[in-house]
Amino acid sequence: MDHELLGQLARTAPFSGFSKSERGALAREIVLASYPDGAVILEQGHESHDHLYLVMAGQLRLIEAGPGGTTRTFGVGKMFGNYGLLRGGPLPYRAEALGEVTLGLIPAEVFHGLCDKHPRVLAFFESDIRAYTRHHVTLYDLSGAQFLFGTRLSDLIHRPAPCCGPELSVRDAAELMCRHSTDHLVVMAEGEVLGLLTDRDLRGKILAAGAPPESPVESVMSREIGLLTARNSLFEGLIEMATKGLSHLLVRARPDGPLLGVVRHKDIARSHGYSPMLLLEQIGRATALAQLAELRREADRHLLQLYRRGVRAQDLITINTLVNDQLTGRVIALSQAALAEGRPDGDFSWAWLSLGSEGRGEMSLKTDQDNALVYQAPEITLSEVERWVATWAARVNQDLDQVGLRLCQGGMMAGNPLWRHSLERWPRQFDDWLSGTTGHHVMQVAAACDLRAVHGACFLAEPVKRALVEALLNHPRFLRHLAQGVIRNRSPVDGLFGRIRAVKTESGRAIDIKRRGLQPITDFARILALRHRYLDSSNTFDRLEHLRQVEPKLEAPLQDALEAYRHLNDIRLGQHLHDASTGVAPTNWISLDKLGATQREMLKAAFGAIDSIQAVLAQRY
Repeated sequence: MDHELLGQLARTAPFSGFSKSERGALAREIVLASYPDGAVILEQGHESHDHLYLVMAGQLRLIEAGPGGTTRTFGVGKMFGNYGLLRGGPLPYRAEALGEVTLGLIPAEVFHGLCDKHPRVLAFFESDIRAYTRHHVTLYDLSGAQFLFGTRLSDLIHRPAPCCGPELSVRDAAELMCRHSTDHLVVMAEGEVLGLLTDRDLRGKILAAGAPPESPVESVMSREIGLLTARNSLFEGLIEMATKGLSHLLVRARPDGPLLGVVRHKDIARSHGYSPMLLLEQIGRATALAQLAELRREADRHLLQLYRRGVRAQDLITINTLVNDQLTGRVIALSQAALAEGRPDGDFSWAWLSLGSEGRGEMSLKTDQDNALVYQAPEITLSEVERWVATWAARVNQDLDQVGLRLCQGGMMAGNPLWRHSLERWPRQFDDWLSGTTGHHVMQVAAACDLRAVHGACFLAEPVKRALVEALLNHPRFLRHLAQGVIRNRSPVDGLFGRIRAVKTESGRAIDIKRRGLQPITDFARILALRHRYLDSSNTFDRLEHLRQVEPKLEAPLQDALEAYRHLNDIRLGQHLHDASTGVAPTNWISLDKLGATQREMLKAAFGAIDSIQAVLAQRY
């Protein structure tokens, strides 16, 4: 056996983590091959992917597809070929020898076998692909479309789901779980999924609650389940878990297809090296503001790690919003406990509302608090409730500031009496704002249009949203005023020379990507969604998708707006994460001189998409 090959495998991740016998078995499958200077090992566009390549001696270069593609040099110990093996399709680069080079060729079937047997091997090469697509793949679609790569849920399933019937006793179900070495059973009847039994159900509903072990499984199983398909991405699964508070996710082959298996949040954590689910659990157990502040900083570090691995900005922003929602909920719980003695007697309901980017579920790192409160209490105790709520809301705002969610300089917070009302009072507040004509009034109503209930009696948010829409329809000039503001925010692209007009700053030529790029799209989506009385979501992506369904004639500009919004968010989040990692306060000013040529072209395309939606508003308003 080639001792040099064994030594190289011992020095090369992820194989360095194998046992000596495992590396020996792998070495026996590898074929060594030599190539002369200039030899093309892999050709761009090639669709047959046969090997993973390990550089044993010499150097080679990987040249991106297309004009102006970047070139990377690979030396001893580097590997390539995993892109085609895992993604398939045309190869986006060419690999050629720089001088004589010796490679170790690992056959495709051996590589896939390693990925099936060792989840950490698959995670390693998936991470490498995400890093490659984040930093090296040249993007040519000038409408703003990007290559979207990600692990599919089916990639995390390595065995069929263990199942049982609803009538099986809990005792027998526990024995079945032991035989299968699993922490869950899918409960099924006549091919239909009824629920899921987990070891948490056994601990909480049998051991802790004292229910008899002869109880049928259906009496203790969890009926709230997450059910996605094999084609859903790993992050879609993670978001499903996080929003519903699930630890397991059932995966079908297709929407109406058979059950493939179960993915646990532990599987996701193992795949990515980090799962927001774990962080959310830590936040939920925190007992002090200092703990929450550190967890907020830890979340920023993990977001940077995931961004560098190629996770798209839209998913990262969703995760960031989930983290902040959980932080808010924990701060609310701690503050209520601290003020428990003065709490009014009797029942009253409340809902904590997020506004602006928080309400839209689009929180980046440069954001402050935008929140409000709605409450409902019997008339006899209303004044007492209002006094306590005023003290409590102000404390929550101050505590949120301590954990990293800064106070709103404009005062749009529940501690401000203007943003804290009973259910009956909110409609009058909207009328007051809509009767005003100042920019401050416009800003207040625009923020309220994005409200989202995050904690408490969330059902109270629905009548508030309906009241806001009715008020808007009674004051049509407001939407017209908002539309005129979007139209006046003209593109910074010079129509004659195609250059982006920028402001000179200390770091070079820069633009405010929020005001000039993101805000026009956000406002456009808000205006048209409210015209259509769409209240299901305040998220800009959701609003644009809904508009595509109800306004088919706007398919092209809406699609371009969606892609532009994704690209602009990616640039902005990248800037914020870079700032945070270097100890600098995040800013919305983007230096054009630090963007690559392709990013600048895509930025121009995004501004072109904004021109199109501004034309739509100009025609209607």
